[in-house]
Amino acid sequence: MFRIALALIVTLTLAGAAAAQQAIRINGPFDPGRLTSSEKRLVQAALAHAGTYDALLDGAWGRGSQGALDQYVRETTGSRTPTWRDVRSLMRGFEAERQGSGWVPVWHPDWQVYHLRPDGILQVQNVGADTRYYTPDASFLLIAQPMNRRPDDLHATFLADARTDRDPYTLRTDTRMITAAQLRGGRHTYLRSDRHNGRWMTHTLVADDANQARLQLVAASFARRNMGDIAPGTGGVIAALLGGSGPALPEPDRPATNGGRGDVSLEDALEGALIGAITGLLNRDRDDRAPVATPAPAPLPDPDRGRRIATGTFVNTTDIVTTTRLDRVCDGVRIAGGAALVRVDVDRDAGVAVYAAPGRSDGWLPLDDGTPRRGDGLALLTRVGRDGDARTTRGRILREITGDGVLLVEAAPDARGAAGAPVLSSEGTLVGLWLEDRAADGLGETVTPDRLARALDGMGVPFRRGGDRRGIGADARSAVVALRCDRR
Repeated sequence: MFRIALALIVTLTLAGAAAAQQAIRINGPFDPGRLTSSEKRLVQAALAHAGTYDALLDGAWGRGSQGALDQYVRETTGSRTPTWRDVRSLMRGFEAERQGSGWVPVWHPDWQVYHLRPDGILQVQNVGADTRYYTPDASFLLIAQPMNRRPDDLHATFLADARTDRDPYTLRTDTRMITAAQLRGGRHTYLRSDRHNGRWMTHTLVADDANQARLQLVAASFARRNMGDIAPGTGGVIAALLGGSGPALPEPDRPATNGGRGDVSLEDALEGALIGAITGLLNRDRDDRAPVATPAPAPLPDPDRGRRIATGTFVNTTDIVTTTRLDRVCDGVRIAGGAALVRVDVDRDAGVAVYAAPGRSDGWLPLDDGTPRRGDGLALLTRVGRDGDARTTRGRILREITGDGVLLVEAAPDARGAAGAPVLSSEGTLVGLWLEDRAADGLGETVTPDRLARALDGMGVPFRRGGDRRGIGADARSAVVALRCDRR
C-alpha cells in the first residue's frame, strides 16, 4: 500500500512539473499563476505606467491587478479576455519606457524609504540639503528634502495652490504624510513625507499631463523596505515574452511560482487603497473611451533633424509597424526628434518590421478587413521633410503582384522618408505599408492587409481588423510618426 501511495505521489509530482514547464501559447488566456512574485510586480509596474493600476507594486495578483489588466486590454484591443499576446504587448511597451527613460530603484537607507525613478531623462541639482531631479523642460520634477521637523507647512503650501473644483487627497499619521492634488496651473503633484529616527524625508513630485503616468508609477512604487529592481531579468516567463515570437513562447528556464504578499505590512496595504484615490484624482479629467496618451520623453538634441528616413504607424497603443529597411541600415531607431524605440521583430518576407515605443499613443490604426481591388482609391500618409508635417498623397491600386500579398500601387510621394508609410482606404483603415523609398514613375509596392495581418500575428503583435471607419482625419494622422536612425 505504501508503494502504491508513493508511486501516486511521484506521478502527481511529475505531472505538476510537466504542466509548469508546458510552453505558453501566445493566443491562450493569461494565467498569472505562471509568473513569479517579482514578475507579477513587473506587470503591475507596467499597468501603473499605463494608467490602469492604482495600488502598491507588491507582486500579489488579486482582483485589482486583474481588473487593471482587463481595462488595459479593453482600451488597447477592445477584447474582454486578456491573452499572453496582450501581456507581451504591454511588457514590450513598458520595457521600451524602462530602458528609454532609465528607470532605476532607489533605496534611502538612512530613511528606510524605497521608490523608482526615471534617471535617464532627469538632470540633478543639489541645493543645500535638497536634491532636485528634473527634466530639461521642467515637465517632471522630483525633490528629495530632509527635514528636522514635521513638514505641515510644506503640505499646506501645495494644498493652498490646489484647484478649488478638485478635491485633493490627504493622509496624516505620526510617521507619514501624503498630499495629492491638481494645481491651479494644471500640473499634478504628489508629496510624501516619511518619519524615521525622529527626522522627516519629503519627496515632492510635480508633473504635467505628459508625465502623469511617470508620476503615478513613482507614487505606486514607494515602500518602507528595499524592493529591488524591476528589470525582467533572464530565464523567466517575462523574459520569454519579451524575446519570443510565433504561436508559442519559449519555455522558461525555471518553472514559475505563484508567489504571495510576503511581508507586506498593514500600513502598506492601507497605502495601496490611498494610491487608488490619488490615481482617481489625477485621472478625473480623462476620457475613458480612449487610451491614455503618454508622450515620449523630452526631445533629445537632434543634430541630423532633417534626416527622416522612414515613416511608421501605430497598430496598437505601443507598437509601430514600418519597413524592414530600418533594420538593415540602422544601429538604433527613434521617433524623429524624440524617443528611442525597441526592436520587437521583423518579417523579411513581408518587408515588415515592428518597434515598441515608450508610453502609449492615443492614435493607432486598424487593419482593413476587406479585399483590395484593382482601381480602389487610397491615400499614402507620410511624415517627411524638415518640418515633419503629415502629408497625404492620393493614389489607386493597379494590380496584385504574383499573388504573394503585394500590390502595385500608383502614388507619388515627393520626399525621401516615405518607406514604411501607411496606405489607407478612404475610410481610414490600414490597407498596407508602402515599401518604397522614392517611387519610380509614381509606382510602388505595398503589402496587402491579409499579408500584413499574418506578419503581425506571427510576431505576436496585437492589432484590430476593421474599425469605426471615420475617414482620414486627426486620429489617423496622430498614429503616424517620422522615424530616423544612425547609419551603420
